Amino acid sequence: MDLDHLRFGGGATETQLHPAVLAAMIIAILAMFLLPRKYLVVPFLLCAFLIPAGQGVYLAGLHIFVLRIILVFAWMRLAYEKFTSGAKLISGGFTSIDTA
Repeated sequence: MDLDHLRFGGGATETQLHPAVLAAMIIAILAMFLLPRKYLVVPFLLCAFLIPAGQGVYLAGLHIFVLRIILVFAWMRLAYEKFTSGAKLISGGFTSIDTA
């Protein structure tokens, strides 16, 4: 009896990222850094809903999906806003809505 299906691991062993998805991801990342903070959610949600969940990068044994890449850059943008706003916490800095 062949028990190859019981081995640990499996799945994709290479990057599965369509060139159109890569272009959309780069455009969304640029838009997140260039648009005002109140529009930050627009490119994030467009990527979250329009890019297939299986698209991702296989790097050193890790599957890094596009949504997680976009999420990291969104958090970087919010952290940048928090640390550069300084004393402006009352007038448009990092609020409880951003934390949520």
